[in-house]
Amino acid sequence: MRTILLTGGAGFIGSCVLRRLLADGFSVIVLIRSRTNLYRINDLLDQVVVYDIEQKKLSDIFLENHIYAILHLACKYGRAGEIMPVVQSNVIFGLELLELAVKGNVKIFINSDTFYNVPGKKYEGRLAPYILTKRQFLDWLLFYSQKIAIINLKLQHVYGSGDAEDKFLPWLVSQFFCGGGEVKLTGGEQQRDFVAVNDVASAFSFCLTHFAGVDKGFRTFKVGSDQPTTLKEFVLLAYDLYKKENCSEEVFLDFGAVPYAVDEIMFLDEITPSLTSIGWHPRSTAEVTLRELISEWSKHRCLS
Repeated sequence: MRTILLTGGAGFIGSCVLRRLLADGFSVIVLIRSRTNLYRINDLLDQVVVYDIEQKKLSDIFLENHIYAILHLACKYGRAGEIMPVVQSNVIFGLELLELAVKGNVKIFINSDTFYNVPGKKYEGRLAPYILTKRQFLDWLLFYSQKIAIINLKLQHVYGSGDAEDKFLPWLVSQFFCGGGEVKLTGGEQQRDFVAVNDVASAFSFCLTHFAGVDKGFRTFKVGSDQPTTLKEFVLLAYDLYKKENCSEEVFLDFGAVPYAVDEIMFLDEITPSLTSIGWHPRSTAEVTLRELISEWSKHRCLS
């Protein structure tokens, strides 16, 4: 049973990845911090080894365990405008892991990247620190690929039940349930590739198997549904599915009421190869995943 070290395992995406790894028979070490909320994985804690890295030295974790691969999903978005905590989380912590991975003869390092990370694009908005640190860490991954196999997964717009309430789709669905109001949106012409979180989890597990035994080097892939759409089309689909199952008052979707961000991503990356090109395939449909998200919010509304 190969041992996987997972960072960010208590988060929205990371918790789904953890469930998939356990289902696929991997032994998993989860790194957390003292203030990490474990509510998403409380039922899994007896199946994994958990280390609080504020109480345990990273180097000791590598000495005490024979780690086959690292899945690095931990990150900080810095939505409040903080800089140094974002750099520490998204660059320094990753570098520490890479250095220990090389010393510990770890075979594969799989990194969670973002579709926002567009080479050469200037970023000025509130997510700029997050995107810039992701870009900086990508340079370090390229450097370390001389010593270890690096798989960089450029996740597209990940969604599904269990996501944080301040993310776009959970926020949108919550506005549907308010009823009788107005939802102010951008024009919605941005292209997006929405991918279900369960499919993202399967992509990480697929890479562990597919790249078993590969030599050092850098490989990067997009992880998406390969069915791009505009944001407006996806919002209208979500609203149509909501209306079919709920009798709340009509909601007016005011497209164009909000200006586009100065660094908005309008078009999808057409250069990075898709993970589907090497045999992975998403299984979820937008209709099913959106219905699950809407159902989750319907229950949340009943309980509140």
